Amino acid sequence: MSGTVLQIRDNGQITLPTSIAEKQPTEIRDLLEVSIESDGSIRLTPKCDRSFPGLLLDQALAGR
Repeated sequence: MSGTVLQIRDNGQITLPTSIAEKQPTEIRDLLEVSIESDGSIRLTPKCDRSFPGLLLDQALAGR
């Protein structure tokens, strides 16, 4: 499976290209869980519950 190549910026950020964002709709301030797989690949998993907007963000910020 081929993918899109992204560059990590000086501050550690990446930008999801529109072509990817349209396949997995996300909104500004959505949370993504980052997992390192056993083969070294990086997986981003949306952690958003649209029935309770902002709930997961509030919970994440409270856990800081």
